Amino acid sequence: MAAYLLLSLPLFQLSHALSVQQNSLVTSIPTNSLLGRAPPVLPSGWTYKSCVREPSSGRTLTGYSFTSSSMTVDLCVSACATRGYSLAGAEYANECYCGNSFAGAATGGGSVPPESECNMACAGDASQTCGAGNRLSVYANSQITPGAPALPPGWSSTSKCITEASTGRALTGNSFTSKGLTLDQCVDVCDQTGFQYAGAEYGAECYCSNSVSTANGGGVEVAASECNMNCAGNPQQKCGAGYRITLFSKTPSTDPIPTGWTKNFCTVDQSARVLDGYSFTDGSSMSPATCIAACAQRNFVLAGVENGNECHCGNTIKQAYPTKDSDCRVSCSGDDAQFCGGGWRLMVYIKAPGTPTGSNAWTLVPGGNSGVVMTHVAVTTSDTMLVIDRKEDNPLLKADGKPAWGAVWNLQSNTARPLNIATHSFCSSGNFLSNGTLANFGGHPYTDRNGEAVSDGQQGIRLFNPCSASGNCDIYENPTRIRLTSDRWYPSSARLHDGSVIILGGQITAGWTNSESVNNPTYEFFPAKNINGYNGLQIPSQFFKDTLPHNTFPHVFALPSKKIFVAANNQAMLLDWENNIETRLPNFPNGQRVVYPMNAAGVLLPLTPANNYTPEILICGGSHLSDELNGEEIDAQHDYASAQCSRMVLDAAGIAAGWKVEYMPEPRIMSEGVLLPNGKVVIINGGRTGTAGYANSQYRIGDSNADNPTFTPLLYDPSLPAGQRFT
Repeated sequence: MAAYLLLSLPLFQLSHALSVQQNSLVTSIPTNSLLGRAPPVLPSGWTYKSCVREPSSGRTLTGYSFTSSSMTVDLCVSACATRGYSLAGAEYANECYCGNSFAGAATGGGSVPPESECNMACAGDASQTCGAGNRLSVYANSQITPGAPALPPGWSSTSKCITEASTGRALTGNSFTSKGLTLDQCVDVCDQTGFQYAGAEYGAECYCSNSVSTANGGGVEVAASECNMNCAGNPQQKCGAGYRITLFSKTPSTDPIPTGWTKNFCTVDQSARVLDGYSFTDGSSMSPATCIAACAQRNFVLAGVENGNECHCGNTIKQAYPTKDSDCRVSCSGDDAQFCGGGWRLMVYIKAPGTPTGSNAWTLVPGGNSGVVMTHVAVTTSDTMLVIDRKEDNPLLKADGKPAWGAVWNLQSNTARPLNIATHSFCSSGNFLSNGTLANFGGHPYTDRNGEAVSDGQQGIRLFNPCSASGNCDIYENPTRIRLTSDRWYPSSARLHDGSVIILGGQITAGWTNSESVNNPTYEFFPAKNINGYNGLQIPSQFFKDTLPHNTFPHVFALPSKKIFVAANNQAMLLDWENNIETRLPNFPNGQRVVYPMNAAGVLLPLTPANNYTPEILICGGSHLSDELNGEEIDAQHDYASAQCSRMVLDAAGIAAGWKVEYMPEPRIMSEGVLLPNGKVVIINGGRTGTAGYANSQYRIGDSNADNPTFTPLLYDPSLPAGQRFT
């Protein structure tokens, strides 16, 4: 089973085809003349529908699902029928998906290909057809209303039509819009983000709340016929109308998650368990709370439920291949209103650490308002920090009364002083020169926002000589004379042994990720170097061609050998910049992607006499998502980040041995790794799901492409044995 699951991971991304059944008494369907395979025997009301396509991302049947090496159409249809679904789809020989409607219509979900494309024999009966890759053999029950949403546990299947407020909103929590909105999607997002009301409005709008406001005429129940607009993603469903909301509500569970525990992530499990501390099976009373209580009683901080009736405990993640929440949707044996993982799918819960105590305990306290969003931050003296943002409507104002996008933060008084930046510095890079000057490189194209135009910053070089907190030092720029030799948005940089800086990669215009047409596959220096025949201009790099599309903001570390370690996408190299030689390193294991928009935390571990100053790299988090997905195909709520850490010693023996893998206790995207004075590493910030960037992923709340923030810092001790390093 372990080997099978590992091999099937990429196949799960490709499989998406169903076989459908509809109507009549216990009956059989005609033999498929193309395949010559025998029909199954079906429950009353069920009959074959057609071969159906999966969407380009996600699933078209979003309810219950499972895999089985004994899969048959009979087994799949029976499983869906007993759970109240009207559609059952068999896919890729051993997969079964249930639902009440087809999702993902915008990218082909639910559409009908030629029948010959469903051509795989069922794993449990070679005489039956169970879809194919990205194709479902779909069966349907005509006795159930088409279009009925497949809702999470605890949500009422009956909706109301209510009025929207004339001013403000009846549902005042989070909201989003989607060109592919379905009732299933709206309720699912509200459920995942902790709300008990979900409302669909005007075909493509979703609102979540924990109460229904009756202010300004909102929240009044009206005739169901007034909610008459088709959902943008499923015309069989109604998603409110103008100033009308199709409202669903959730009944709180009678067996809630214990205080201090939270849902962590859904992951593939295998015979070598994700959690191997303690386990048990309960076929009649399993729930997340039951499992957590058993694990907590035994002093474990991680608990996982699987296959409806299994509980697994541990203090360390032994291996993890994050998957979508939809794979962890088997009802709990002890509570049909909750899910308990899936077949070889473990839903992991994590216990929050207690409040720190003792003389060295740290706490977060309010510290004032920086006045400028802290996009880029550097400590410049013992009592000041430099903050650089993009041109934005920040509350801190310059002398001319316009918003600042740079500031010096006084660590003693918790106040900010505005800086004057001439070129657009958004998504730039920076390093200290050997004389203590901070140099900031690249940035965003020309922008005209909030009544003020800002010059193109893609070739910008901004210099800052730090001064005391009472000083008036400012950013120095001279764009006509001091600039990069090429446009760079999302570059990275590193200080070299001679005190200069190398600037690498990026793209020549703004965008969510890179592409061949806008790639800048080069590096250059500041001050410029006449080296390798390029006379101070940018030097080509094959590495930045091979790592498209996710190769911006690469991880860059200067090494004692004078070479540079560089990581982008799921690849890495050593750059001998003095001779323009690239030496490729092993790729990151398990498809781990480590830079924007799938940022991982990266550090160069301490160089000490004990390790003979041999460099060792640690990269934690990021994502295992395919780099062929565009932003619109990624799910901000349900595409989990990576929990994987990859560590490699950069000498001949270490490189030959490759990356050594271990796991954080939780997945993280967009986190930072900071090397502490004692040699330990703190990993902070980030989220459990989605990617970096904004305004282009599915199911996002507001503009953020990531969600489910990770609030608890992790402390990593590289000197301890693997499995004991995280606290």
